[in-house]
Amino acid sequence: MTKKCLVINAEYLYKVLPNIAEYIDLLYEPIINNHLILVPLEDNSPLEKLKALGNITSCTPRKRYLKKLKARDIVKPYVKNSDLTHIPSSYEIIGDVILLPPLSNSILRLYGVLLAKTLKMLHPRIKAVYVRMGTEGEYRIRELRLVWGEPKQYTLYREHGITFYVLLGKVYVNPSLSTEHVRITELVNDGDRVLDMFAGIGGFSLNIATRKKALVVAVDINPWATACLLRSIYMNRRRLKAEIIALNCDAKILPLILKHKSFNHIIMNLPHKSLGFIREALELLSENGYLHIYLIARDMEEALGKVEEKLTSLGYICNNSNIVKVLDYAPYKYVFRVTCNVKAL
Repeated sequence: MTKKCLVINAEYLYKVLPNIAEYIDLLYEPIINNHLILVPLEDNSPLEKLKALGNITSCTPRKRYLKKLKARDIVKPYVKNSDLTHIPSSYEIIGDVILLPPLSNSILRLYGVLLAKTLKMLHPRIKAVYVRMGTEGEYRIRELRLVWGEPKQYTLYREHGITFYVLLGKVYVNPSLSTEHVRITELVNDGDRVLDMFAGIGGFSLNIATRKKALVVAVDINPWATACLLRSIYMNRRRLKAEIIALNCDAKILPLILKHKSFNHIIMNLPHKSLGFIREALELLSENGYLHIYLIARDMEEALGKVEEKLTSLGYICNNSNIVKVLDYAPYKYVFRVTCNVKAL
């Protein structure tokens, strides 16, 4: 197919890329001819404006087969070799929003529009693209910076048939935990009492409540997370088999407000700090109950060792332990879940 192409010097490309990114037709590959690059343009591009940046000519670029390509593959011809490792190879899709991993200001300035346009092409239902900045504050919320689209206050995220109400920039969501939510649900029996100590928007709680006839107490210190959970409980009310009690408080005070030794399962999904709450969890765990402790370690042996050391210091042992690697966290570090049938020494 004949297209209009912008002809520019390859070395000059990176100076003008932020100005032409919105007009590049990413369905077609650029044509590289020695030191020149022919950039395919969208049919409605302002040619008179673009003539100030380079020559306009007719060309016949090759059309891409998108089903076999990832975002990094599509933008690669327009990215400096030294910058390619900074272009994300993965991202999170939360409802109709894409969240990119943290990117530097220089990478965002040069490639932000191009990357967002690529993602919109690959995921037509997306309404906005954000980049995750650092986490901050008591609630460990990730600041979001809009790259493309209209600012959104919330989105609806769906997992295993469950609809979650998500306030963007106010709560933590990780779609990679979807499988783990099901794993834990399968360990719960009808009639059990479950404490989700750091529930967030209710990933574990809602998965359990839609599949098991169990009492679930979901706790989080972040009021926005609790508000999302309450909204999600209402939206999924016809699917729930269990009662969910949502509490907005610090998990440290739970022994003061909940019945002691009453929970068959206690889920402790706070990898950075979970070991610091084991004393409170033990006060609430029933005889022969199970702790599901999430923590960061280099390997399974280290993860189990940390849990056993903490339990032993409190007069307990980790009986019939089960260890699962849940997520990659950093180079040579992972999030593990250690499940213990806790016994007193």
